[in-house]
Amino acid sequence: MESTAQCLMGDRRLLAEYESDRHVPYPLPRPLRPDELAPFIERDILVTFTAKVPLALVARAENGDLSAFIERTWLGDDTIMISPEYRAVGATFDDFAQQFAGQVHLQVTCQLSKPERP
Repeated sequence: MESTAQCLMGDRRLLAEYESDRHVPYPLPRPLRPDELAPFIERDILVTFTAKVPLALVARAENGDLSAFIERTWLGDDTIMISPEYRAVGATFDDFAQQFAGQVHLQVTCQLSKPERP
């Protein structure tokens, strides 16, 4: 029997150090602020967060599309992901008739860094 990993009801951290494959953070309700990202940037640790991504983007994503969307939408302009890995952990739909127009909840595990500027 397969079990589903879920966050603890009282654990509302949006970004956390990755603990195990059973650790799924609370889904991001908004983009992460610089002060929330700062403790994790350019450290040799894996972090994890759960982001909503349009299913259409996941279905047609080419190299870098998915990472660029997540960085732009959830991390802002001053943080990039290093070696991201993705795991689908759920989805939301407006109603059953729109099942292919929903949002996929992706757990993202990566390291965070500042982008290199010329």
